[in-house]
Amino acid sequence: MESSLRFLRHWAEVLPVFALQGLIALLPLMWVPRIGEFLGWLAFDILHFRRGVSLRNLALATGDRYSDQERVRLGREAYRSFGSLAMEFLAMNRIPLERMERHMVLENIEALWSALREGKGVLLVTGHFGNWELTAAAMNAAGIPLSVYVGRQRNPIFDKLINGIRRRAGSETVHKSVVMKGFLKSLKANRVMAILADQHDTQKRYYVSYFGRPVSAAPGPATIARRTGSPIVFMASIREGRFRYRSVFRRLDYEVTDDAERDILTITQKLFHELESEVSRHPGQYFWMHNRWRPIPPSVQLSEINRAFLAGRVAAEHLPPRAPEPS
Repeated sequence: MESSLRFLRHWAEVLPVFALQGLIALLPLMWVPRIGEFLGWLAFDILHFRRGVSLRNLALATGDRYSDQERVRLGREAYRSFGSLAMEFLAMNRIPLERMERHMVLENIEALWSALREGKGVLLVTGHFGNWELTAAAMNAAGIPLSVYVGRQRNPIFDKLINGIRRRAGSETVHKSVVMKGFLKSLKANRVMAILADQHDTQKRYYVSYFGRPVSAAPGPATIARRTGSPIVFMASIREGRFRYRSVFRRLDYEVTDDAERDILTITQKLFHELESEVSRHPGQYFWMHNRWRPIPPSVQLSEINRAFLAGRVAAEHLPPRAPEPS
């Protein structure tokens, strides 16, 4: 009985998405982002879906750079942008490969090709910014061998739908359940392994600075780069109009020392610095609704290396007290 109810609930959740996909198939392609903009406005202004979280994040990240009114404007813009991304994603397979460059310009793509020529694969790292899904499709159209790291969705029907779109666009998907094995296999095959690395890491092992505050960061890209010597390339996708983007690629230089923890922190911090710079320039294109800036729990004891790393990067008041010395 319980499994039947779960099955019905999953279908009830995904049916509106199938309905939107059917509607999108009937519309001119350039009308698609407008639907997303409307849904984003609806979520922000009418339903207030995670509006408080988004505005709080904007305030934490930008301080007094913007007034309350300007932060509301940026929050609305971010919701409209994400709504557009979602609808463009559902319509992505309608774009012929030969027309992909009309919608996505890949700037400095030679950074990827140059890194691939080293034969160690490439770690492509980005955040929830711009349109990372369309970037992946454009990279496939350009002939770049691409694997993308994907989390498994709670709804298996929705999971199958979105990963089917990704695979039809040419991407190989690597699930979280086989993350290390999948990463190493892709890099060994000299593929580009893409990951969105800006979300909260529930393990709370490594903290770096993001907009002057400590955030728990996933160590995966840095750990794998240190282990394999694979080049790291940062990517930022920037919206320039409806269904029009420019994605910029920059290689990230890093060094490997005998101090694994400091290496991981240093490499991860460089990635967050790149993302912070892009988000600062285009704050209306970031995924602010994710609860990113969480205080370090009292139960977390930062290592002395991590504490020293954060010193000067974040205010001391954002760090937990040191553990008492054993008596």
